[in-house]
Amino acid sequence: MIKITPPKLPDYLSGMYDLMPVMGKPTEEQLKTIHAVIRTQNSISHVPTLSNPDLSMQLSQHLFDAQMAVHHFNYPVSEIRETKKIHVPPKLPPDIPEELHNVIGPPTDEQMKAVHHALRCVEDRSNG
Repeated sequence: MIKITPPKLPDYLSGMYDLMPVMGKPTEEQLKTIHAVIRTQNSISHVPTLSNPDLSMQLSQHLFDAQMAVHHFNYPVSEIRETKKIHVPPKLPPDIPEELHNVIGPPTDEQMKAVHHALRCVEDRSNG
């Protein structure tokens, strides 16, 4: 079973968030918490006394590890053959102008751009 250990949070974040080690496939709530911690850290990174590039990097790596755990759970290596996998995107809220489609096999540059645009729209909405 996969165990993903989060970085130690400073007091100003640990008082708001409790990042616990992730065992196995991360839940949506665990992923949302990691995103929330990253957003909070990014929003205060301009304050010299709270800026911590090492923590930002560690949080990004923790999110990546959690996302990879989800991917490995959803697409086990034992199932990967010559067949093309179909990646089904999540349903986006109606106010997000991007429309994401199923990706069959490796994504094209245009599909990657669409995902990045949708992600920026969602992040902008959550910061507004």
